[in-house]
Amino acid sequence: MSKNAIEIPFAFKVYFIIVNGIKYVNKKNSLPANMDKMYFTVLLLIFFKPKINQRQISLNLDIDKTTMSRIIAKLEEYEFITKVQDPTNRRSTNLQVTKKGHAWATDLKDYVYEYRNKLLEGADPEKIKITQELISHALRNTVNLDSDEYFKF
Repeated sequence: MSKNAIEIPFAFKVYFIIVNGIKYVNKKNSLPANMDKMYFTVLLLIFFKPKINQRQISLNLDIDKTTMSRIIAKLEEYEFITKVQDPTNRRSTNLQVTKKGHAWATDLKDYVYEYRNKLLEGADPEKIKITQELISHALRNTVNLDSDEYFKF
């Protein structure tokens, strides 16, 4: 590395991999009209984290409430998700994928794994396992950050 080069931080590298992954999945999948890549990001989040609510998604993805409401309304319009009253808090609704949404999210998930496989092609399986464990560890440690706006898996 040259003297003046700046090393890109690990978190940004992971972010760039994610952004490229979203572009890859978006290109592979024909999204319905009037839907952009944020819609499938939200759909996949609901798919992988059932019973999440709109507020949690809005905070975690840093999407303003109005935009989040439009995304949720469009996903409902396409019958990809449904709102279900939270049994522990009658003022709150949780989001769940429908059968149609599950089928669409499964296709998206398959493209995500296809992207992952292309990224890791030729890599040492042991290093892949270690990297996955490291990323999982880092994600779990976000619980210790001083905010309720981080995903807690």
